[in-house]
Amino acid sequence: MKRKNSKNKLLIIISLFMITSILPGCWDRVEIEELGIVVGMAIDLTEPEKSALRKNLETREKERPKHHRITLTQQFIIPRALIQGGGQNQGGGGQKPYSNIESEGDTILAVARQYASQSSRVTHYRHLKVIVLSEEVARLFNIKNLLNVFLRDPEIERDVKIMISEGKAFKALDVAPKKEQIPAFKLNQLVDNMRRSARIAPEVTIADMSKRLVAKSSFIVQRVIPHKDEVKLAGAAVISGKTRKMIGWLGEEEVDGINWLTGQTRGGVVEAVDEKTDEYIVYDIQSVTSKIIPEVKDGKISFTIEINSEGAIGEDWLIPGNAFKNEFLIRAKQAIKREVRNIVDDALNKTQKQFKVDVIGCGKQLSIKYPQVWQQVKDNWDEYFSKIPVNVQIKINIRTFGRRGTKR
Repeated sequence: MKRKNSKNKLLIIISLFMITSILPGCWDRVEIEELGIVVGMAIDLTEPEKSALRKNLETREKERPKHHRITLTQQFIIPRALIQGGGQNQGGGGQKPYSNIESEGDTILAVARQYASQSSRVTHYRHLKVIVLSEEVARLFNIKNLLNVFLRDPEIERDVKIMISEGKAFKALDVAPKKEQIPAFKLNQLVDNMRRSARIAPEVTIADMSKRLVAKSSFIVQRVIPHKDEVKLAGAAVISGKTRKMIGWLGEEEVDGINWLTGQTRGGVVEAVDEKTDEYIVYDIQSVTSKIIPEVKDGKISFTIEINSEGAIGEDWLIPGNAFKNEFLIRAKQAIKREVRNIVDDALNKTQKQFKVDVIGCGKQLSIKYPQVWQQVKDNWDEYFSKIPVNVQIKINIRTFGRRGTKR
């Protein structure tokens, strides 16, 4: 619903521009085709052999430290094609309702201005939905510095979503979706799927990222994987609060674990295995809450994370059986709890022990309950956190059983 409202709002604005463009007496009107409405951006490293300006820069580059150039891809709406249906999602031979324009330079602002100086269209960023960074860019650049221009621009909304691409970022804006006309709108729509899957990382907006980078907090960002005719969100990039750069990937199950630890799971299922029969019990998640409790005793920091979940048995292969019997309930809870523990342990091991970062917010809770202790450890918190014991307590409450449970 949110996606449709956003798209309809844009269509209304475009239509109003078209109406005013044909009315007489509008001395300062902007023709619809003169509008450059940007809805998506992708930031990649410029490949030297493809750089049109490389030869002209050779002399200057010898006189200063080597600096990596960036390629900015901007996705523009083609208003008339969008209103006319864009060739029915490009399947009817019509004009695509969008165009991707690439420019390159040393900074985002310089690249954007370069495009403006070469085009007759007035660029508008009010409807920008997503910014995709390539893995190369996220690993190489200080992301706070890289995205600084977007925070300074009053035209850009603070709820623009940030994603990191596996491979080249421009490819995420170059996939012609099967059902959605505009690739940037498709990416924006995928973010809403977190409500139906526990394996999608929470969205990160420009505002979210700014707060975390300023606070030097580590966090995760959704990973987008472009394919030939589709894109998907799977896993997440880990951003270090200390370096403000990407340091690695989390898989889908590890993202699932992070969502359990932070209480941000909004839906999905847990495929547990009954220890006695080796058969599946599928737990349909209805709610998850999490509470991080810091403790400081004799100068030593520790954390307890209490996870509580309610849900239903959506499927089970324990036949014959009775879901209303206490024996089944105990076995089901044990199986589900065991699987959830495996998921969260894997996520903690990857982030806390391997990457040595706190992406679940333990530091924030420590700063609230023990501010004086936090002042002593905050400058090197991720390193401290990697050695701190974390005890996870899990409680599963099965509320419903579907139609299972009749006596046999």
